[in-house]
Amino acid sequence: MSDYLMRFNDYYNVGADELNKILPNLGKDLKELKKCLESRFRNEDRLIIGLRLVHAAVETPSLKQTSNHD
Repeated sequence: MSDYLMRFNDYYNVGADELNKILPNLGKDLKELKKCLESRFRNEDRLIIGLRLVHAAVETPSLKQTSNHD
């Protein structure tokens, strides 16, 4: 995924003369870029959810620990 993003950047990071030659590919490449970014954002969202769950589990004392104080 990151490889495609880097290749996209390198491919379109050209002067005006070169850009005119590769511009016909832009629509197709933008569709692929969109898919890559959506996938990346989805994975980042999952990571954030996972981190929040772990944080909540660590920060919340278990019932077993609180019942030991009796």
